[in-house]
Amino acid sequence: MKKFKISTIIILLISISFISCSQNKKTDKSGETVEIISIEELEMADNTIQLIDVRTPEEYKEGYIKDAININLRDDDFLNQMSKLDIDKPVYVYCMVGGRSGQSAAQLKEAGFKKVYDFKGGFKQWKAEGKKISKVKY
Repeated sequence: MKKFKISTIIILLISISFISCSQNKKTDKSGETVEIISIEELEMADNTIQLIDVRTPEEYKEGYIKDAININLRDDDFLNQMSKLDIDKPVYVYCMVGGRSGQSAAQLKEAGFKKVYDFKGGFKQWKAEGKKISKVKY
């Protein structure tokens, strides 16, 4: 009886660890996995990443994360614009709170991009944390 209880506890602990680790990844309908990153992970990324703001140009003009390129998810030629990026370099995407970035990340994985990261919390979280915001200069 004791062995059963101990093995049950071990299985439960292993299951919990798998569940907690999987929360940092999102699998789309095609089975492709996109890693969800935190604000700290975004800040630690080196300068080889391709940082993409998938919000509208109007939202982008109000402020964006330094070095981000604006490619609007809602544009008809979104994937065409994304195809100009290096498919082998990491692509980090963000939007206002996470919905559009999740959609765009899934599309990028389906298009063959190797390393795609979705910034959890988006621009709204970046701003709420008091992080530096860049503005379009006229």
